[in-house]
Amino acid sequence: MKLSQTKAGIIVVLAAVILSQPSIYRRIATETANRTVEILLDSRTEAFNDSAVISEYTFAELDGLALATLCRPGIRHPFEEKAPGSVVIVFECEKIFKEAAISAELKFETSKIKTKKTGNLYYILFENIDWSIISKTGAGIVVPDWAAGKRKYIRPVNDSLVNTESIDRIFEKGSYEGVVFKGAEVLGYPDYIEHVNRRLKENEMLVFNIEFAPQKGMKQVAFGLHSALLHSIPGDIEESESVKRGLRAMRERSVRGFYFRNPSLAESFKTDIEKHLVDTGRPEGALIIKSPWILPVAAALALLSGLFLLAGFNAAAVFFISVLLFTAAFIWPSGIKNILIIITAAAVPPLSVKIAVDRKKRFLNVLILIAAFSFLGGIIVASAGWSGELYTKISRIRGVKLSFLLPFVLGAAVFLFEEIKTILNKEIKWLHLIAASGVGVILGVMVFRTANVSPQFVLGMEMSLRNILEDLFVFRPRFKEFLIGHPILIAGLYMYSRNSKPAVLSKLLLVLGLMGPASVINSFMHIHTPVAASIIRSFYGWAIGIVIGAVAVLFVRKWQQPEK
Repeated sequence: MKLSQTKAGIIVVLAAVILSQPSIYRRIATETANRTVEILLDSRTEAFNDSAVISEYTFAELDGLALATLCRPGIRHPFEEKAPGSVVIVFECEKIFKEAAISAELKFETSKIKTKKTGNLYYILFENIDWSIISKTGAGIVVPDWAAGKRKYIRPVNDSLVNTESIDRIFEKGSYEGVVFKGAEVLGYPDYIEHVNRRLKENEMLVFNIEFAPQKGMKQVAFGLHSALLHSIPGDIEESESVKRGLRAMRERSVRGFYFRNPSLAESFKTDIEKHLVDTGRPEGALIIKSPWILPVAAALALLSGLFLLAGFNAAAVFFISVLLFTAAFIWPSGIKNILIIITAAAVPPLSVKIAVDRKKRFLNVLILIAAFSFLGGIIVASAGWSGELYTKISRIRGVKLSFLLPFVLGAAVFLFEEIKTILNKEIKWLHLIAASGVGVILGVMVFRTANVSPQFVLGMEMSLRNILEDLFVFRPRFKEFLIGHPILIAGLYMYSRNSKPAVLSKLLLVLGLMGPASVINSFMHIHTPVAASIIRSFYGWAIGIVIGAVAVLFVRKWQQPEK
């Protein structure tokens, strides 16, 4: 029995769907389990209800006595004057404070020390002494007495004095449920990562990764542990904005930890999230392990192969390249996986449009086929890209912006090849350069805005409309889908289908309209966003985009007469 290229393509696409199921199931299971949000407060503030407390002290050891130095910016010590190079140490126990003061006077005769009590804390000021003389140990924390019974998270600092002994003392200070590393590096980086990882595992601690603040060594120290994404809420923003910002991070970026410096903001946030289907407490977190790669890689390859076959590409070439990429995955699994995700995201939009228009089906069927392929491509990308470290943003897929730009390049090659070849053979005029520059600027802005950009780059009117759409739909559809991409694509499909010899304008609209399907798949490439959120957002985008596209078709019908 002879198997046609079309049937072979359909079979391979179905195989992609089947192969993607185990990985997408694991992802959805992890997202479903993580419905608990932790609210963390600075240890200087009074905790409310059952929220966690966190401290940012560092500690050293002097003759077996645990000391803590005030290292956080913005904390005022009780001494009016402090000489350069001096050290302030704080104690929570009067007995230890007095013993330390006596020991310091005996041991460091050349140094001047001053002591003072403020509130429940006791201070010693060391002057004219090198800190390394006081301690050859590392960073750690002291949790205030009032935090007893609350969930406690340590926030250790990595410094030049860290060693295995100081690391051990950190974990022996108390029963901590998790850790948030302070600074640009995790504790123990780079020499003691394995030791820190072992101690974290022994204590079954949750590791928080700070959003938008990558820390060196996080991937290694969190390996084999449960990790969650933490978002820091500044204390100088309005209450309503802090709540809205927190809810958006929780829904759309799977943030499961919120660090508040202002307790009143935390109280408002806690009250508001209780209205949603989440609990407050210690999150489950995602397990950071080496994810199986064979099935998701095979799924991405199968989808690509099926699309290329259905689009009429040479079957032998498709088969050869697929085998080559799959073989290369055994040598470089993570790299090939990343490359396949980018290729899939880039190839699905133009190939699905080509398959749809080549079949010359009814206009609505063509549109449904393209929309279905955009969702399928997104699901395959969501499956192939899944891992705990991507979910918690410890690692990132490289080339996300490139994957948004490439569909236009491939689309131009598919639909405008002859026209581009003709233009290249002609004399280039200033008008051509200006037009090309204009298109480049528009695409550049769109690519820039594919990621989270600062509000200062968003127009006030657009921000207001965003807020309205977010209140209305929860998962706000993207402007570049429902307002630009989908309507342009629909208008282009209509013009293309009406003429036996499609005009250049209809082909150009098809290429520019790829922005819609490309944005859909781009949503699924954000692994930290729940799959359900991406599906709902993309559905809204298509639904509204079709309505606006229908209006665009009415204008096209008014001004365009079909060619005989």
